[in-house]
Order: sequence, then C-alpha cells, then structure tokens
Amino acid sequence: MSTNDRTISLLTTILGAVAALVAVLTVGIFLQGWTQRQMAEEERGKIFERPYPELEAYQEEQQQKLTADYHWIDQEAGTVHLPIERAMALVLEEQVVDEQAGTIDAGPSSEESEEPEESREPEESQEASP
Repeated sequence: MSTNDRTISLLTTILGAVAALVAVLTVGIFLQGWTQRQMAEEERGKIFERPYPELEAYQEEQQQKLTADYHWIDQEAGTVHLPIERAMALVLEEQVVDEQAGTIDAGPSSEESEEPEESREPEESQEASP
C-alpha cells in the first residue's frame, strides 16, 4: 500500500468516526428534548388538571355555606346565619363603636374574676341575631 492509500484510509476512518459521533450526539439531543417535553407535559397535567374532585366539591360546599343567604339556625334562640362578608362587616362596625365609646373589653382580669371557672356559665356563640 502506498502512502497515499494509507492517508485516504486514515481520513476515511476519521470521517466515519466523526460521522458516527455526530449521529450519536444528534440522537442523544433528540432523546433529551423528547424526554424533557414528556416530563413537562406530565407535570402540566398534574398541576393544571384537577386531581382531587372530592376535595374541590367539599371546598365548594363549604364556600356556599359561608356565603349563603340569611336563614334561621335556631329561631327560638334568635340565632341567624349571615353571609361571611356581612358578619365580618358587623364585627368591624361593633369594634369601631366600642372603640369610639372607649369600652373595648380585653376580657376579665385576674382580680375581677374570683369565681372558679366551673361555676361560670358558658358564653353565647358569636353568631349575630336578627
């Protein structure tokens, strides 16, 4: 074999190796992109889909209870259900009136409360009456 043939054979071998390397890298980059796309699609499905319909139904039910219209809870006791926004507004108004009157009650002090806790009557609930 001549030197010229050896050079051509060496160049052919090098070009074949470079072509094989380029092919492997191209396939690797393609597979990496495809894998990332599949993972992003799966993540998007987990985040944006609603995986817990029971929880959403329960939350919706609770929200409806909080925002429902006025209705009696116990008419004899005078207990009424208010929408949460209205109840918060009433509490705020009550605090403003108490603040203006200077009668904000921070609770009984230890000196004022000499009765044992067992003998005290339970306080009424915070629900507003009509």
